[in-house]
Amino acid sequence: MTYKTAPDGTVLRACSIPDCDASYDAFDGPPAHECTRERHWARRSSPGVLVCPDHAWLFTHHAPRLDHETRTASCGCGLSLPGPTLGHMATAWIAHAAVLLNPQGD
Repeated sequence: MTYKTAPDGTVLRACSIPDCDASYDAFDGPPAHECTRERHWARRSSPGVLVCPDHAWLFTHHAPRLDHETRTASCGCGLSLPGPTLGHMATAWIAHAAVLLNPQGD
């Protein structure tokens, strides 16, 4: 997961999506939500990916997956994620998510 420091020294957890400025206080945790229909942060511990409410929809059909038998990584949409799995699966999934968010490459 990505961390950054606010000007006042507060440690913030940041959305894993490139160019997204969303973050929350790592000590206090994400803002509480009243019910499941409200927007919320979504997290996968393996790989360590955290997405803000604006990007949480990616986990509906594009959640990263690791096949423990073959040690290969893939996306929920079926796309095989390239590269070594251990320690690099998050990077490969984030690159895939960036393409989904900006298919024209602008």
